[in-house]
Amino acid sequence: MPERSSSADFAVPQALRNTSIVERRRRARHLIEPGGLAVKAGIVELTGNDREMIYGALIWIADKFRTLP
Repeated sequence: MPERSSSADFAVPQALRNTSIVERRRRARHLIEPGGLAVKAGIVELTGNDREMIYGALIWIADKFRTLP
């Protein structure tokens, strides 16, 4: 029976781990901030936190911006 690799064989160097953590946090912040704007604008309260309605409204807004002259 072949030997199994230990988890040490797949260890990621600390510098790379820190980079990926920083990148994950940056991405998370990038995704969370627009949600905060929706709350500040009152959209969440107006829709009763109906995420499907909010998503539909955002799609509608994006479509309107695409068709601006």
